[in-house]
Amino acid sequence: MLFIAFLLRTINLTTHPYPWSGDEASIGIEGRRILNGEITNFFDTGWSIQPNWSFVPTAITEMILGENILAVRLTSVLAGTLSVLFVYLIARLLFNPSIALMAAAFLATLPYNVHFSRIGVNNVIDGLISSLLFWSIAKALQKDDARYYYTAGIMGGFCIYTYAGTRLALIIGVIIFLFVIIRQRGYLSSHWKHLFAFFCGLVISMAPQAAFFARHPAIFIGRLGQEGIFFNGWLAQRVAQTGQSELDILINQFTRTTMVFIASPAPGNFFNSPQPYLTIIGSIIFLLGMGYSLVKMLETKHFILIVWFWAVVLFGGVLTVNPPANTRLLMTSPAVSIFMALGIFKVIEYLQRFRLLPERAVALIFLAVVSIISYQNINFYMGEYRTNMYFTNIYFENANGEFAMEVGLLANDIGEGYMIYILGEPRILSSFPTIPFLIPENQRADFNAETLAALTLTPDQKVAFFAIPENRPLLEEISQKFPGGQRGLIYRKPRPAEILLEYYILAP
Repeated sequence: MLFIAFLLRTINLTTHPYPWSGDEASIGIEGRRILNGEITNFFDTGWSIQPNWSFVPTAITEMILGENILAVRLTSVLAGTLSVLFVYLIARLLFNPSIALMAAAFLATLPYNVHFSRIGVNNVIDGLISSLLFWSIAKALQKDDARYYYTAGIMGGFCIYTYAGTRLALIIGVIIFLFVIIRQRGYLSSHWKHLFAFFCGLVISMAPQAAFFARHPAIFIGRLGQEGIFFNGWLAQRVAQTGQSELDILINQFTRTTMVFIASPAPGNFFNSPQPYLTIIGSIIFLLGMGYSLVKMLETKHFILIVWFWAVVLFGGVLTVNPPANTRLLMTSPAVSIFMALGIFKVIEYLQRFRLLPERAVALIFLAVVSIISYQNINFYMGEYRTNMYFTNIYFENANGEFAMEVGLLANDIGEGYMIYILGEPRILSSFPTIPFLIPENQRADFNAETLAALTLTPDQKVAFFAIPENRPLLEEISQKFPGGQRGLIYRKPRPAEILLEYYILAP
């Protein structure tokens, strides 16, 4: 199962999804800064106010594979693959091996998890950290041993060292313990030492990074302040713009967030799928599993699943701007996979109870359902999604990501020592993260009509000019002033008839 998960996340990794985004390049640059020794305080924050420790895995893969697209994306591949392992472990611990295997299979092929496991942003770590933390908590509750509580606390502390959304996993973990305290009479008096061990592990684990955030609270709540509709004034503005009540707007937010799992497309936000997260069959068994857990919600194992899913839906979707935000809902993918496995398992169990299904057919039905859903998932993501370049659709009206990636690749192909001029004003500059990441050794500068008037070249200089379509007339002037170079056109992959860029290369 892990091999299949890894394979789906690595096939043609550098070319799909296309293009390589500026956010991925920014994370790659942070990894480079670690390797170059520019980052010395790992308890500070870097790009997008993410803790510097979150860039360490990328630095490690860059150290091994080089500073390239593959290295940056491989970090997400490993996180996504490991999340399959921990989904299996927690589902086996909470339920049984059959449910665990099916849940692992569903997560291994779930399109929105596979997708974020293939792009070099940190969001997919949500699924891994949440699975790891809740498995540790469930293990502690089962073993009733202070050492396991301490370990769970250590795992909880990791939540503040990575992507901001992962901190929700720690809140959910605390909610789980509060539920157990309320649900089990005498638990607090008999297990206070265990809970203290959890608290100690948590404090020790998170203390260095927490100390930084305590000194810079604005950084800690930065993303919440930007995206939370109660913090950034979005809800009040929406009421004023639409004339709707706050309740009507919140209902709309709820509908848009929940329907993306079973009925609505998942637009924009690094995914841009025209289909919901789940197939029709997947949606049915997901709802059956969810319904069963809601009925059994007072049991700890079902409460864990319910709060895992709905807390993310609420705080990562309903209460944030522009739902459904695929990046913020990614933490639901492990819980969704377990719900699906639970749903089909209970259907088969009920059929057996009423003697409507022979024992020898059970394994075959499990295999058939998993195979059908997995095939549908793989066929969609590696087939239709890739062929139609739905990810690229996000950039149809703004081809900056494509332009920057192709410039970087072309600049690498022509060799070292070239001065790179970008004729991209006003929409893209030479500082766009993808360009300095892919060609860090080349000198780069933005180019315009004023630059042309002042530019002089010697016969031994290596110069390459890259122009967006709007600036091709300026490139024509360059070729007239400095004749003898090589010109060429690059067309957009999603729109082969549309020019992406024109280049002009002057070799010595």
